[in-house]
Amino acid sequence: MAQAGEEQRKAEAAAALEKQRREEEEERRQVESAAEAKRQQEAEQRQQAVEAERQLREREAEERRRASEAEQQRLIEEQLVREDEERRQLAEAEEERRRQEEVAEQRRRDEESEAAEEQNAKQRLEDWLKQEKFSGVNDKRKTMMKSKFPLHSAVKRKDAETIQLLLRFGADPANKDSNGLTPKALAEKSNRDGSMDAIVQSLAKVSFKGCAGGA
Repeated sequence: MAQAGEEQRKAEAAAALEKQRREEEEERRQVESAAEAKRQQEAEQRQQAVEAERQLREREAEERRRASEAEQQRLIEEQLVREDEERRQLAEAEEERRRQEEVAEQRRRDEESEAAEEQNAKQRLEDWLKQEKFSGVNDKRKTMMKSKFPLHSAVKRKDAETIQLLLRFGADPANKDSNGLTPKALAEKSNRDGSMDAIVQSLAKVSFKGCAGGA
């Protein structure tokens, strides 16, 4: 009996030790498992951090690329604007140059036309003076007891065109003939039918100007 009881105690003690060993082994496995899980979690966190850093760098690189492209596009657009402005200014300058050339050419043609007209007018007047035997627009021609000036002759002939030419080239409307008449007075005296109204008016204008200027 005693031996059987001893063997039972030994068996119980061995069972208790085995149980304790198993428990310790399980605890060790659990600790190792927890440590491994922690290591895996930390590894995953590191991997996630690395991935997040990589994505951040990619986003920053993409943002820099887009910013660079936007800056390049802005510079290109500014260059295009400058080129357009330069072309516009060149076109305006060219247009202004052409306009000035046209103005200068028109002025030259006008001056040539005026000079030609002036020369033609002078020639017509010289021909008329030569025909009427006057040496100048204020030449006093005497015949017998009478005297007159070119304007008086033109008034007598009702030659309005020649009167304008004489006045234009310096004939003095205040000159008086041997009867003491100015060209205007002679025209008024001869204007019985009103046919010389225009001549009287033209002479009156220059006579009035002469009086105003003398005043």
